[in-house]
Amino acid sequence: MLLLVGGLALLSLFQFCLIESLYQQLRSQKIKSVLTQISAAIEQDGVQAVESLVSSEEIELRIVDRDGQDLIEQNSCDNSLLSYDQQQLRTLYEQERLLQGAVWEQITSYQTFYPKSTGGNEVTNCRFLTCADLATLDSGEKILVLARAQLTPSDLTIQVIREQMIAFFITILLLTAAVLIFLRHRRRRKIQLLADTADQLAQGGEDLSFDTNLSAELKPLSHSLNRLLGYYSKQKKFSNEMFANLSHDLRSPLSMMIGYAEMMRDLPGEATEENMQVILDEAQRLSMLVNDILDLSKRNSTHPELHLQAYCLTDQLMSIVGNFQKMTQRQGCSIQLETDCRVWVKADELEISRVIYNLVNNAIAHTGEEKEIVVKQLIRNHKVCVRVMDNGEGIDEESLSRIWDRYYRSNRAKRCAPLTGSGLGLCIVKSILQQHGATYGVESKLGEGSVFWFALDILDQEPSQTGQPKQNPSTKN
Repeated sequence: MLLLVGGLALLSLFQFCLIESLYQQLRSQKIKSVLTQISAAIEQDGVQAVESLVSSEEIELRIVDRDGQDLIEQNSCDNSLLSYDQQQLRTLYEQERLLQGAVWEQITSYQTFYPKSTGGNEVTNCRFLTCADLATLDSGEKILVLARAQLTPSDLTIQVIREQMIAFFITILLLTAAVLIFLRHRRRRKIQLLADTADQLAQGGEDLSFDTNLSAELKPLSHSLNRLLGYYSKQKKFSNEMFANLSHDLRSPLSMMIGYAEMMRDLPGEATEENMQVILDEAQRLSMLVNDILDLSKRNSTHPELHLQAYCLTDQLMSIVGNFQKMTQRQGCSIQLETDCRVWVKADELEISRVIYNLVNNAIAHTGEEKEIVVKQLIRNHKVCVRVMDNGEGIDEESLSRIWDRYYRSNRAKRCAPLTGSGLGLCIVKSILQQHGATYGVESKLGEGSVFWFALDILDQEPSQTGQPKQNPSTKN
């Protein structure tokens, strides 16, 4: 809009300063156009049909034959073209005939004196344009058509045109200012609506959306804010679920610890080793929960640096499964490791151990009545696949698609031991495996148990003749 106003202003200034030159140019084009129309009218309707074309244009006209004889009556008081004598007309006729249709032009300039109201005279330079053309009558005779008109505008004409231009420019300026004020007010109102919606959101408002009926400049901002609002709503829902789950998980071990501690304090003989072990187990469970929360928070803000090294994954599986066998033997859980070779991978050994611990602990927490868990190592397409299988009640399809989401917890609840997690373990597993570039997944059917698995690239492998993994030879380190 500002560029348009600036362009109009420059155009108006240019025309205001060069009005006389522009007027003369336009007037010259008009005179030659009228002359062409007169010649065409003579050729079509005869000489007498041209007077009406001249009177309205203030153009002097003279039509003569090749001898310089006038073909229409002329008033010597009103027509300056009568100053041409017959010899001049015959010469002009021959000259025009030699031009073969090109319009002859001549500009005459002289001074006119006007008396001033304050005394003295005012000198005005006047310029006239004289044009000549040949027209052909029905008889084939060619006649000379002369036209003359003043090029220089009068002072009154210039003054009127300039006043009109000033009025036009002021009108355009006022209209532009009004439009700019309106658009600015409208844009400010739309921005204020966006700000009000953001304030309502900051105050805890729900079911909000940013207006998208905006200008082309603000519409992308509105769409981005709506996407941000959707992400915020999703995060708020996740946070509510997280706090609900964490409050439950924190309350349970704390209540157990407080209850057993009060019982040991108030009742003689209750300070037994078993009761102390219960308090210790619940404290360890609480510590596990807090550590998972801190670890997940750290991973959400920045991925920890991996310390990649070559190591034997099979030996790692044997060590972890052996530890779980010792911890769960009193609860009657059976954890078996199936592998027929030793496999080396390049990964962060500590992080992969956390993946295995979380998957096995998740299987223990959700195993069925038979309490059987199988950890199997398979070789597929130059990858080693670790599968952790339980015989629990399985996972429904809706939960299966969300099982890796952070803060999400399914309702599977048959647990064989107090080795429960925080509900954040699978999210941590997902983060670690994605950082390693590993593939992972879950297979489950209701009533048939679940299988959680992940696969890493094989660095090296060693077949086993007895079906049991061998010790890692020194050459593999």
